[in-house]
Amino acid sequence: MKTVLAVLAVSLLLFSTAAHADGVLRGYNAGDMIVFKNTPCTNAAVLSFIEPEFYEYFKQAGVKVGDDLVAACWAVSPEDKDVVYIMTAEGEGGVLPFKAITFDLGA
Repeated sequence: MKTVLAVLAVSLLLFSTAAHADGVLRGYNAGDMIVFKNTPCTNAAVLSFIEPEFYEYFKQAGVKVGDDLVAACWAVSPEDKDVVYIMTAEGEGGVLPFKAITFDLGA
């Protein structure tokens, strides 16, 4: 999954498109994406990999690569507002550029 997140991070800078969600990054391969929601992270599996003092900063997300769907959560870095952290229910984490995410404020 680390490799998948890294590939998505690079390819998404070039192939980002809008979707009917709070935010989305689309991958180079059709159907690959990370969907970002603007609701608190409540997934126990993901939260088990995050320190409790940071729970309030993380929001719901989902990663789709091929036919695999994985729950995830995301947060904007408190040190650098241009960076987003993402953590999956499998314990794989990554860093993405905030500007690569397309947000649909009307959704």
